[in-house]
Order: sequence, then structure tokens, then C-alpha cells
Amino acid sequence: MKARRTSPVVHLQLALHLFILASLVHLGAAKAAARRRGGQGPNNHRVIGGTDAEPGEFPHQVSVQHKGFLETRHACGGTIMAEEYVLTAASCINLFSADSLTVVAGVNNLEDPDAQVVAVGTTIIHEDFDMATHANDVALLKLASPLVFGDRVQPLDVPPEGEKVPEQTLCTLVGWGAITESGDYYSQLQKVKMTTVSDTVCRASYGAMAIQDSMLCAGMPKEEVDACDGDEGGPLLCLGNLHGVTSFGMSCLDPYYPRVYSEVAYYRNWILMYIFSP
Repeated sequence: MKARRTSPVVHLQLALHLFILASLVHLGAAKAAARRRGGQGPNNHRVIGGTDAEPGEFPHQVSVQHKGFLETRHACGGTIMAEEYVLTAASCINLFSADSLTVVAGVNNLEDPDAQVVAVGTTIIHEDFDMATHANDVALLKLASPLVFGDRVQPLDVPPEGEKVPEQTLCTLVGWGAITESGDYYSQLQKVKMTTVSDTVCRASYGAMAIQDSMLCAGMPKEEVDACDGDEGGPLLCLGNLHGVTSFGMSCLDPYYPRVYSEVAYYRNWILMYIFSP
């Protein structure tokens, strides 16, 4: 009895079905990851309700970009700490290999050809980072070669250890942020004002165990402003210094849930240990 031969058309249909299934699984995983990071989907990469940053206004700001299969895209923000070090969120880069990451510095518009583009040599994720709770959501990128400092590329200092920002302090969030909650890619750096809220208020929203002493919360419940997916790792600037690393939120523009940031002063010794290690 002769074995039946499968038609080439059947093979083609089976391959197409498997490709579609794999694509749907990948998209679902991306959406789930975006929800965990505080966004609503893979295209929410910008600050909501912000205005254009002035040229050179935030020379410490960088875009951390990921080299995917087809293109290199902005993944999250970061802050220059030293010529070879950038501070960002662990939740942004923990799934990426160092050789798939680059840092773009010195420009407000990511399409500007004058940008400094530097490869990442090593990723240093906080040893106690927990993706489920966002505890210790900080990471350093050690660059493969140093940035060239100038008017538009400068480091930002770390605040004194344990320095707290009083509630109701007006701070500035910076990022390549969503001008609408489901907006397409937007390459112009944005800035927006955010007001800090107390840990008590923040815990009333998220739960007593969700907000740790190493976290800082800020929001504008009466305004249409917020961070969104893709703004992770970027700076929250308070009292003229870097006090927050954008970490997570329940969703974009939810008035009942402030945005949560890793409190930089809490991690001062951890940051400096790596930057100044021999």
C-alpha cells in the first residue's frame, strides 16, 4: 500500500498557519509586558500631555534603543551619570542582551543625524530587582565607548543618600512620550510637570505592600498628563536634581493611580559603587 504524499499546497498552508500563530503569541506577550510596565500596548512610547523640550534643555537625557529583527527602535529613557554610564530602569532592559542595545544622546529629535550613538557594553541590573513587584527597578548601562561631553551631552549628579522630596513638589518628567494614549511613534523629546504625592496616598491606590520606601510617586490627577509605555527609565527631575527613574503605573492617564518612580537617592551608593569602581 503506497503512502499518501502531502501536497505542497498543504505544506504551505501549514507553514502559514504556524507563522500566524507564532506572531499572535509574540504580540500577546508584548501587550502583556506593556501592561505590566504601565502602558496599553506596544505603540505607547511617549509622554502624554507634554510640550517640546528646548534644544539642549536636558543634556543628560538619552534614548535607550533596541536592535530588533527589522529595525532599531526607542525602548526607554535613561540619564547620563558619567562618560561611560547611563542610569535606566531594570524593567526596560532586563530581557535584552547588552549587544542589542545602543544609547542615543545629544538630541531632542531622535531622527537628528547629529546624535551621538554609542553601543552598550554591559548591562548592570540591580541584584534584588523583582519584575513582579518592580522592587529595585534600576539598572546601569556601561557603554562600549565613552560619550563626548559638550553643551548638549552632560551628566547629572545623584542626590544625597536618603534625600526625600516633599509631597506636593512640582517636578518635571522627560521622555519621548505619547502625545495620545495610543499614539504612533513620536521622535520629539517631551517634558511635562508632575506633582509628588505622599507614600500614604500612593499606597491607598496601589496597596500598602506595593509601594516601598525606595519608591517615589507623582501625578497630576486633574490634568491630562502622564508617562506611558516607553518612558520607563527616564528621569523625574525635582529640586534641580534627578530624584526618580520612571518605573510603572496602573495604566496611562488613570487619575486614581499616580506614576511610580524608583527613588534615586535610595540607590546613591549602589550607583556610585559601579561608576567609581576600579
